[in-house]
Amino acid sequence: MCFLPGTLALGATKGLTKKQAMKNNMLNFEDLKNLELAEELTKTCFEMYAVTSTGLAPEIAYFHTEVSRLYIAFFYFIS
Repeated sequence: MCFLPGTLALGATKGLTKKQAMKNNMLNFEDLKNLELAEELTKTCFEMYAVTSTGLAPEIAYFHTEVSRLYIAFFYFIS
């Protein structure tokens, strides 16, 4: 999971730094949302390492939220 934020950020900025991409006005709404998601995932990844006594994080993590349950229920309802 911890590789994903970098992948999202690189895709959003087309390989530039966030500062360069913003200066050159290269970020659209979707890019900005992907950067926001990348930042939040990076925080989550760091916290997974920081909260364990060994400093090791799981290789796989599942997040169950009310939003995802609603989405799944809605998805199956309209299918």
